[in-house]
Amino acid sequence: MVKKTKMLIVDDEEGIITFLKEFFEARNFEVFQAQNSKQAIKEVAESAPDIILLDINLGKGPTGIDVLKDIKNIDKKAGVIMMTGVKDEEVTKEALKLGALDYITKPLSLSYLDKVVILKLLNLQFRNMSKGE
Repeated sequence: MVKKTKMLIVDDEEGIITFLKEFFEARNFEVFQAQNSKQAIKEVAESAPDIILLDINLGKGPTGIDVLKDIKNIDKKAGVIMMTGVKDEEVTKEALKLGALDYITKPLSLSYLDKVVILKLLNLQFRNMSKGE
């Protein structure tokens, strides 16, 4: 049996989580979800997702950048793709510097998102194979 790719979707908007969850489950992903920073960190620690879609603006409390730092403290190799409704060059640079794989803006193009996720997963797998992991 082929192992399903694990994905964590972190967004404070339940509608976006539901929409993306259905989209990726239809592509045979095992999808976990979190609506705040505490849930996100808990899921990363417990589920060890292969790829994480992380919103920059999580409402009250820590930002997606804060959560990215925490995720990288738990798992330096975690594949994180940042999502945002507002394009901000400084935040983009910071996210990439902290180890995010990519940065995409909302509204999300599903065909683009699908391609980005697959490409980043393949890159992660290749990197891990070349390191003998």
